[in-house]
Amino acid sequence: MFLPTESLYAEVLRRPGLAELVQREFRIMIAGPATLAALLNSLNVGFQKLAIQKRSAEIWKLLGAVKTQFNTFSKLLESVQKKLNDASSAMEKAAKRE
Repeated sequence: MFLPTESLYAEVLRRPGLAELVQREFRIMIAGPATLAALLNSLNVGFQKLAIQKRSAEIWKLLGAVKTQFNTFSKLLESVQKKLNDASSAMEKAAKRE
């Protein structure tokens, strides 16, 4: 709740427990002219952090998929290398027989 004057904001804060009660029971944050910018900045930082956490989870998931694909590709390359070595050995044996 925005209180447009500092004197009104100060009056609400002067009453013991009023601001805490309103926030706890009704989930309303009270802000005055001097505190509104800080409150909005704090909310903005919180939302940015939430967006970054969401994106980082997506990136970790993508990196896991890349790692799996890279392992599959590595196994495929090992298989191709073995077959090429076998073919090279067969060529050497054939060349020695002549």
